[in-house]
Amino acid sequence: MPLSPASLKRLMELKVKDVMNPRPPTCKPETHVSELLKKFRTRKEDYVLVVNQNKKLLGIVTESDVLYALKRPSRHMFIGAWAAREMIKITASRAEEIMSKHPLTVHPENTVREALDIMSTHKFRHLPVTKEDKIVGAISIRDIIESMLKLKE
Repeated sequence: MPLSPASLKRLMELKVKDVMNPRPPTCKPETHVSELLKKFRTRKEDYVLVVNQNKKLLGIVTESDVLYALKRPSRHMFIGAWAAREMIKITASRAEEIMSKHPLTVHPENTVREALDIMSTHKFRHLPVTKEDKIVGAISIRDIIESMLKLKE
């Protein structure tokens, strides 16, 4: 049974803090790629937020980033700056080498609608949630769907 218009409106008006995962998976910049793989195998999330000792967000690593880092270089790679950056990612061994730096974030007081707008515009499945430059959670498509299902009950 589809979500009623009133329930959909309520979902879109929820605050990110009411939907987010308050304990997202995190790692340090020096975490080895093999450790990231272990995290992905043992947790339901397919991303890890890279943070420093003060919980400041440095970047995000997705399962796709790790798989890309593990792929073998092609003998048909092009020469140039782009190829050089790609080779660094392919030969990476630490999270800081493959993470997406300076990811877009949302604030806990933003609405689910605002988070979804960013996610759909940039084709993201996860968004870090920050307050005063510190990580306080993460919101994902999965979190939003789970909230939607709760509204249907």
